[in-house]
Amino acid sequence: MAARESQGLQVALILFVMITVVLAVTTYLYFRKAEEKIQLADAARAEAKRATDMYNTADFKNQIYRHVLGYETKAQDQLTSMLQALAGTDREDMDATLKNFDQEMKLYGVGFAGQALNYRTLPSHLVAIVNEKNSKLADADQRQDELVKEREQVRQAEAARAVKAETELASVRAELQQERAKFNDDRTRVVQAKDVLAAQLPLKDQQLAAVSSEAAQRIEALTKERDQVRVLLDAAREQLAKQKETTYETADGQITWVNQGSRTVWINLGSADGLQRQMTFSVYDKDQSGVTTAPIKGRIEVTRILEPHLAEARILEDSLSNPILQDDKIYSPSFRKGQQTHFALAGLLDINRDGRSDQEKVKSIININNGVIDCELKEDGTIEGKMTSSTKYLVRGTPPTDKSNEKLTKGYSEMIGEATRLGIETITLETLMDRMGYFDDARVVPMQRGGGALTPDEGADGGGFRKRQPGSAY
Repeated sequence: MAARESQGLQVALILFVMITVVLAVTTYLYFRKAEEKIQLADAARAEAKRATDMYNTADFKNQIYRHVLGYETKAQDQLTSMLQALAGTDREDMDATLKNFDQEMKLYGVGFAGQALNYRTLPSHLVAIVNEKNSKLADADQRQDELVKEREQVRQAEAARAVKAETELASVRAELQQERAKFNDDRTRVVQAKDVLAAQLPLKDQQLAAVSSEAAQRIEALTKERDQVRVLLDAAREQLAKQKETTYETADGQITWVNQGSRTVWINLGSADGLQRQMTFSVYDKDQSGVTTAPIKGRIEVTRILEPHLAEARILEDSLSNPILQDDKIYSPSFRKGQQTHFALAGLLDINRDGRSDQEKVKSIININNGVIDCELKEDGTIEGKMTSSTKYLVRGTPPTDKSNEKLTKGYSEMIGEATRLGIETITLETLMDRMGYFDDARVVPMQRGGGALTPDEGADGGGFRKRQPGSAY
């Protein structure tokens, strides 16, 4: 009985050892397979990420290609975002593609009048140009043939005139002989008449003295009449200047949408109107008719060009009691749809009232707002450029004082006189900046009771703009 129990324990032990070995082998094989599956899963995820990146890259490249081909137009910020998402040679290739596209559109798209210029619309534009050139060339060939015929006709006519001229020359020579004989006879008579006039000379001197006295009296009368006309002319010029000050200008555009929460508006001007970023406008109530005499209710600055006739702008200034509303009008003296406004500058142009010239800043503001400087008075007194009938405004700063150099004073007077002669409208720097919608973020707070920023009509001394400091040519 004891032997059987011992044999049973041995069998059980043997079975336990075998089962343990089998379980160990099975566990090892299971973990081995698990590690292989984990590695395969990691490889699959990496492959999936690589495939996704390749898809995104291909998709961005495809969208850029569709943009340049004209199948799907993208905004500039979208193109920039796509380029930033690309990397390596893909980004370099797409960046080069867009640069080449822009260069080729500028080079070959001159005179294009469509909505969007791309590789789909460019061929038809170029074909139209070629057809136009061919038509002009055909006209030129036809004109050349006509000119050849005209030249032959002129040659024949000249030959006929030459024959006629030879005939007439012979006749003239004969007449010359006759005229010489007649001249000799006339000279004899002239000599005789001269002797007679010499005898009459004293009497003529007396008559000349009387005529001279009468002429002097007449000159004196005309001088008085001229002075009277000058007075009338000065009065007429003064009246004309007053009329120009009340000239009504029409608005350049209007507000189409307002978001006071984000302090942004949309306006009905865009790329097709020549609008550019950072242009500023003054805002007027929609019921106002003449913007040059109407009160300004706010100022805006263009931040984004959205469409040919749509742009977004930020509100620089308005009031809670009279906020900017939809359909309000916008205006800037330097902006004209499809054309540039020409300016001339004279005097001390001091925007921030620190006594120093801000002429370069004024030029920059005018240029940003699509204006052109035709003529300007430098601080040394030299006049750069020339005013013409195309010059619309003479921006007049503070005139030179009695302490300014003579050349500066003379240059200022010459520009004012030339503007008067050409009929150019003269406006002050403050009026230009105000109507243009210029807004200086820097505010000067005077150290006085009540505080508050200085306005253009208040200075530190309560009498206008700040007093000038030494250091300016003016």
